[in-house]
Amino acid sequence: MKKIIITLVTIILLSEIFMGYLAFLSEKQINKNYFLSLPNLPSFINLINRFKNMKKTEKLSLDEFEIYLNNKIKINKENYFFDNPFLEDDIKGNGYLYHPFTEYTGVHSNKYKFELDYFGYRNKKNYYFNKNNNFKIIMTGGSECAGFSHKVTIAELLENNFRKFYNSNKIDVINLCMNSYTILNEIQSITNFGILLEPDIVISHSGYNDSLYSIFVPKNFFKIGLFYFIGQEQWKNAMYGKKIKTDREIVNDETIKNFNPELFFSVAKKNYINFKNIVESVNANLIIGLQAYNSKGPSMHGNIPQQFQKIAMLNMDEINKNFKEISIDGINFFNFYDELKFIDTIHTDSNTAQLIADKYFKHINHKFAVDIKNKIH
Repeated sequence: MKKIIITLVTIILLSEIFMGYLAFLSEKQINKNYFLSLPNLPSFINLINRFKNMKKTEKLSLDEFEIYLNNKIKINKENYFFDNPFLEDDIKGNGYLYHPFTEYTGVHSNKYKFELDYFGYRNKKNYYFNKNNNFKIIMTGGSECAGFSHKVTIAELLENNFRKFYNSNKIDVINLCMNSYTILNEIQSITNFGILLEPDIVISHSGYNDSLYSIFVPKNFFKIGLFYFIGQEQWKNAMYGKKIKTDREIVNDETIKNFNPELFFSVAKKNYINFKNIVESVNANLIIGLQAYNSKGPSMHGNIPQQFQKIAMLNMDEINKNFKEISIDGINFFNFYDELKFIDTIHTDSNTAQLIADKYFKHINHKFAVDIKNKIH
């Protein structure tokens, strides 16, 4: 028994020396959570194999390397050649996914579970890589549009309406909405993803996030309409190793920087016009859908309305009051307030999602029926 114990201890010690040497050669491969080095053995084996492959490929000509690479891609269709690395980890565990082209994606809900597409939006298929000549409508906006409180999204319901009416599958409604997106995020999603899809119509179902987050951005940002999801300030601190503030620490009455509904409307209008110009530059049409809000409903920030929520509602009221001044085709959902059923200040229930889709269907079909027929037939 004593010999067995001595033998085991000797093996472990020799293994630790050997593994320690490998760790010294490649420190970044080590998982520091392990007390012993042995659990890192699979990583070291992969590392050794990688070094062997590197030695082989170094001797290949470029033509030979191209053949090698193509064969590797054929064999490993689910590996890093195709996986989107920006969908691997969410930010602070709440669903937000950093993305270099739109700041972040990762649609999420605290009520429904659903699959995300390749870039983190709530679509049942990836539209980005297999283009077709379908009539395409793209929806952009925040969590209401993304389906935070909806079993089926407004975009999917709108697509169902069109396909049923025209008895055709050649009409796509693509959802590029995302929790907390402002107009500037919507512009990024259209510029980097939407334009590739060659849309015929873009719908911006928005208003609330700009009205809310504009209150907290620096005053110089506010003056020129640079509104962003305020939670990104938490991510900045995480990136630089600083103390991460809680939601309550960054969104409260003491962190308010801007209280000027008139100026808010002026710069928000500019952002909408810039959005329109971008959409029209690719021969598409922009439709604005101004969200309504429920001042009497429970808030995501607590049951008692705080000053920042009241200011956000004043900002929304300013857009509502001056909606026609924006001079962009659109639907003001404040006009249908009595028909909407809210679950909180801004999010509606699943039945209302169908109602919103119906309003968009009626509006679009009235104005673009000829264009739709010409494209699908």
